[in-house]
Amino acid sequence: MTRGFSERREAALVRLSVDAAPQRLRENLAKVNEALGDVELPTKRRVRLIVSEIVGHSTEGDEIGIEIVVMSETIRIELAGRGLALPDHPSLHHSEASPSFPLWVLNELADHWDADRRQGERGIWLLVGRV
Repeated sequence: MTRGFSERREAALVRLSVDAAPQRLRENLAKVNEALGDVELPTKRRVRLIVSEIVGHSTEGDEIGIEIVVMSETIRIELAGRGLALPDHPSLHHSEASPSFPLWVLNELADHWDADRRQGERGIWLLVGRV
């Protein structure tokens, strides 16, 4: 398993850029849904809920980059951006001014995840097993 932000890809990659504004939520989820293509509905629902929680809690107006890699058994999601929300967890050491979202979202819906930084941006990667 690759930790952090991967630079080498072994499967098809979809890159999206979405606005964290709440009024763009439907549009953002439609982009994610389209990116997931023929992925089974229960897995799509898990991915959409994770993305909506993270993007929905991010700083409004900031662009969030999303990369989705659909593999035969898992889906890898990477999100990055200066205003990206990270889970509210003491081990992540983010300032109180930084946006956060409930940790249960990742604990319940992602099989593996970790937060990271790349080129001054906040980032998070997640693996979601396919049903």
